[in-house]
Amino acid sequence: MSATDKIRKARANALLDRPFYGAVSMAWELVEDPTCKTLWTDGKRLGFNPQYVEGLKAHFGKTAIAHEAKHVTDMHHLRRGDREPETWNEACDIVVNDQLDSEGFDLDPEWLRGAKYGLDGTKISAEQAYAFLMNRKAQDKAKQDQQQKQDQQGAGGDKGQAPPAPGQGEPGEGEGDAPSGPGEIRDYPSAGEKLTEAEITQAKNETRTKVVQAATQAKAWGKLPGDLERMIKEIVDPRMPWQELLRRFVQRAAKNDYRFFPPNRRHVAAGLYLPSVRSDELGSVVIAVDTSGSIGEAELNKFSAEISGILDAYDAEITVVYFDSRVCGTQHFNRQDLPLKLEPQGGGGTDFIPAMEWVDAEMESPPDCMIYLTDLCCNSYPNDPGFPVLWVSTTEREAPFGETVHM
Repeated sequence: MSATDKIRKARANALLDRPFYGAVSMAWELVEDPTCKTLWTDGKRLGFNPQYVEGLKAHFGKTAIAHEAKHVTDMHHLRRGDREPETWNEACDIVVNDQLDSEGFDLDPEWLRGAKYGLDGTKISAEQAYAFLMNRKAQDKAKQDQQQKQDQQGAGGDKGQAPPAPGQGEPGEGEGDAPSGPGEIRDYPSAGEKLTEAEITQAKNETRTKVVQAATQAKAWGKLPGDLERMIKEIVDPRMPWQELLRRFVQRAAKNDYRFFPPNRRHVAAGLYLPSVRSDELGSVVIAVDTSGSIGEAELNKFSAEISGILDAYDAEITVVYFDSRVCGTQHFNRQDLPLKLEPQGGGGTDFIPAMEWVDAEMESPPDCMIYLTDLCCNSYPNDPGFPVLWVSTTEREAPFGETVHM
């Protein structure tokens, strides 16, 4: 049986046993590619090394097809941006392999798994895994440099290269030769053309359409796992990410003014040079951080990241008010304070009124906006203060006034 026939058989087996992944893969053009190590896809084609396919154990073939299909359904071929390609592949493989394992697929023990680094690929994104891997490689490189420096000093200043200690080779050394999964994900298009934002959006919409079609077929056969069904529901009925809503809210509260450079790009094509709106300054912002007993370290880390993001994007003066059933402390920040070091206090019950009362008592004038970072696990709300209030919630609860977005 030729390598091409083995790939076709693996796709057929996936279509019968795992119809969602099989249906996704059936749309790909097969490309024999002896220059690659294993398999690859860019969302349109499936490339394969004939020698690798011929040596691939039959029971892993179905997993290899699902592995490549999951890369595409997660849109890894459209999300890399400027990230380092090899590490991006490793990060995506951690996520894909861990998720396939949770779905009961048979994985080769040599394929990269999150457990190797203490990660759970079912709970993190490829971007988070990538950041972890890049940080780890930077730490390994620093240790290697330090070890070489110590070895040179111990050898009386010998300028020769001392051999690295075990586990302290170049970042990725000893790992890059072995594939981190049964196949790789490549950017679309593989020719290396740089897509515009509009083209990326179009490619994502096309992928979503194919994913929904594959899910519909799998559901008709009664073989669509519950987690995949939830994923498809999000694609069909998407909810705007709360980070985007937060950005829009802050921009609406920003002080806008007009400038002629750069001009408003919407009217340049018509020969009209009109002023553009500038929205990069905020006056005073109060961020009420819920530090009650129901808020854990993970939530506080997310809160810290969002406060940093606001300061990075806007020239603002931010007052952070820590509260549980009372105001437990405050901190003041501006851009010069980045990176932030939050000092949360609290741990008791929850009451949203004290933070608003602090604003009334301690501030000479109302803030431009107020943001609550909370799980909304409380029914004690203040009255609507008359200025913009955003509730960023870690649960599905809704606040009685202002805007509510969900993490």
